[in-house]
Parts: sequence; C-alpha cells; structure tokens
Amino acid sequence: ALGIDVSGIIPHIQEIKKKNLVKLGIKKNKILIDSLKKTLIKIKKESVVQNNAFVISSALPKDGKTLTTILLALVAKEMNKSVLVIDLDIEKKFFSKSFFSTHKTIKGFENLKIKNFSNDIVNNYINMHKETEIDVITAGFFENMDANSNVRKDNSLFDSSEYRGFGEMLEKLSDNYDYILIDTMPISYHPDSILITKYTNSVLTIGHNLTPVNSMSHIIDEYKRFDLQKPQIILNNIDFRSKRVFRLLSWASKSNYKYGYGYGYGYGYGYGYG
Repeated sequence: ALGIDVSGIIPHIQEIKKKNLVKLGIKKNKILIDSLKKTLIKIKKESVVQNNAFVISSALPKDGKTLTTILLALVAKEMNKSVLVIDLDIEKKFFSKSFFSTHKTIKGFENLKIKNFSNDIVNNYINMHKETEIDVITAGFFENMDANSNVRKDNSLFDSSEYRGFGEMLEKLSDNYDYILIDTMPISYHPDSILITKYTNSVLTIGHNLTPVNSMSHIIDEYKRFDLQKPQIILNNIDFRSKRVFRLLSWASKSNYKYGYGYGYGYGYGYGYG
C-alpha cells in the first residue's frame, strides 16, 4: 500500500467541451468552484518538491488530465493567484488548442527546449491568454521533422542532459507564479512523463468509468520502480448516481488512499455545451 492522498474530486460535467469551458469560464458554478479550490489548496499544502510546479498526468488518454489542468488554472485565477500552464503533451496539444486558435504558429515548449532553459529565453515563450489572463507556454511545433514525413523523429520529452535544466527553469519561474501547472502526456504511452516528477510535484487524474484499475495499479508500480515521490490523486468524472463509483473508491481504499472530503455528493452541473 502506498498511502497516497486523494486530494480532490471533480464531478462529472455533462457534455463539456474544453474550448467552451475556456470561453464561458466557471464563475456561475459555485459548487464546482468550491471543490476545485479545496483541491488546489490541498495539492499545494501536500507538495513535496520545493517549487510551485505540478505535473498533471494520467495512466491513459481521455482520463481527464487536460480538463483537470484547465479547471485548476481557471480556479487559480478566480482566487487571484498567478498561474502559468506548460503544455508538455507535445503530440495531442489539447491544452494549446483549447486556448489558442493559432497554436500551430506559436512557438512553445518544443521550440524552447531546442534552445535552452535560461530565464531570459523562457520569457519569450510565455503567452498570456487575453480572456482568462492565464500565462501559457504552448506545446509549440516540431522543428526536427523528416522532410518527407509528418512523423516526428523523436517523441521523447527530453534528452537525459535536459532534465536538470528543466528543473532549474521551474525553480526560477516559481518566483513569479503561485502555480505552474504542467499538462503532460499519459504515462503508459510516454514514460518520460513520470521522470520529470523528480523536479515537480506529481498529480495523477483517475477518471471514473475511464481509467481501468489495472492501468492505474501499473502506473503506481512505475513510481515505486523509479523511486519517485508518491503522486497526489484527483478523482475525475465522478458521477455519484452510478453504483460503479464505489468500485473506484473501494480500490482507492484498498490501496491505503486517504479520503477526507465531504463534498455533498449527488449534484450535477448540466453545462449542456453540446
């Protein structure tokens, strides 16, 4: 048993689209805001690495990691906190797509790492989203493509020599931001995503009816294998009207997860974004 805290819950939000969420915001959803605030405060309080960076990942695609990142970034601004989001999902780029329609032409992380992580250079890659006033380093675009192919030669996040520089960059950026949220690739598909947790605080999203229990158990074993800090857990897409949710909470309990939020289950949000 790992003794990992469940740091928060994000209830099921009906028919949500990320772009609409960014556009319309969350100000009218008091219960959602309250639960997100508790989650944000908890992950900060329970942080292990001494910077303000939190890598948010998942076992598999569609577990809700990008939605979680968007929601936490929005509520951080609602709390008048300074927030920077770094899109490290350099294949799907869902966060960048949700915030910038012109993301394909905006230089971001992929372009930055080819240069270096010095503070002066990093500032040139930070773009503020005007509607939300959230600072973003987008995923960027690939500059090391085969001339006759749309397939990137190297899908790793870093060379081995780049990890330390990335950690130093986060430490410096933490002087300017209360929260640095990093949306990265699913760990099962890209093991690099787990290795950067040496330099960040680690948050895993578990999607109810989305994340297979065996996949999550495998990911937790990976943390142990690399001797990494225990990740904090956010339960996502929770529909307490469904009996299947108790299987998820039962697994969390058997894994010695600490669960301590009385959210008042049974509410829904009915965004109806289409």
